[in-house]
Amino acid sequence: MAIEKSFGGNWFAKYEHNCKHDIAESFVTALNMEELLNLSDDPVKARDRLLSMKLGYSDRFGLSELREALSTIYGDKITAENIITGHGGVGANQIAYSSVYEPGDNLICIMPTYQQLNALPKLIGYEVREYWLRPENNYDIEYDVIREMMDENTKMISLTNPNNPSGRLFSREELEKLANVAKERDAYVLCDEAYMEMPHIEGCKQVYMADVYEKGISTCSISKAFSLPGLRIGWTVTDAKLIKDMVEYRHFYTMEMGTVEEYLASIAIANRDKIFDRNFKIIDANLKQVDDWVNSEELLSYRRPDAGTVAIVKYDLPVDSVEFCRTLVEETGFLIMPGLAFGMEGHFRIGLVSPPDITAQAIKAITEHMKKFK
Repeated sequence: MAIEKSFGGNWFAKYEHNCKHDIAESFVTALNMEELLNLSDDPVKARDRLLSMKLGYSDRFGLSELREALSTIYGDKITAENIITGHGGVGANQIAYSSVYEPGDNLICIMPTYQQLNALPKLIGYEVREYWLRPENNYDIEYDVIREMMDENTKMISLTNPNNPSGRLFSREELEKLANVAKERDAYVLCDEAYMEMPHIEGCKQVYMADVYEKGISTCSISKAFSLPGLRIGWTVTDAKLIKDMVEYRHFYTMEMGTVEEYLASIAIANRDKIFDRNFKIIDANLKQVDDWVNSEELLSYRRPDAGTVAIVKYDLPVDSVEFCRTLVEETGFLIMPGLAFGMEGHFRIGLVSPPDITAQAIKAITEHMKKFK
């Protein structure tokens, strides 16, 4: 099988370390080790434990301290027994996809999404059927269309919530409707919730698929909302019996995760409110700037994101998204993501995660750059 190339991965590999400012990223500026340890109630004790920690294997399911902390994010039915750690969000998704796959299975992937979510199941062997949310339809899910796409071999429906790249957040009612469609074929619903708990609308509340549906699978990581992508810790939440199957699969994939990384992740999860507060202030300030900009620029339009750390912006210019973004970074040093990465030509994705003054500079640079293509 030919391996599908990662457009987004190659784009970042080429430019993220060769640009002035990375406005394409979707995690708020990463915490350093000192900042993370200082989140602990007793930073000195946390440092001492880290220095004295034996560098042996971790628990098969993941550090119990970490899984206990993670379980507090979800509803009362979720305990540590419902959680397994993985190598970042990618590893969490791979564990979930692979553990339930059987030859002949197909999967409905709700698009647009980031490339890994629909490319990975293809590599595993699924026939992937793409269902596209439509911007002109508010990115609403058309349940009857998904129902028609399914058959007796449909094993799973997968999506991101909030949607990456649009920031559309699906409510409990919408997730329950999707679960009911999946039940008709006894299918799983995998929801990648990497941009959790970053709402932009008052009263907007994240709902987790593992809390909604008995065959729901929630995946997440420490990378995006927690500003710790370098730890490479993700997790999968689902039925405890399936978790046991997943640990058997993972034993042949990565075995356990790193002891040090899981301990550091447990500090972040236990103190997530402090991290979320820090990050939300930055995201909120940036969204206000982007919203004012898009609404005042006649060549730009978008659906204001409900949640998350990114926005996908449509532009009305006679240039493809790769050329627009390539020339922007090479001429100005500001890196954004071409819409082509999400199957949305004529768009670019901008992160809401940089220091607000850098976002202001990026907006000015992009506006000037647009004049070249009018």
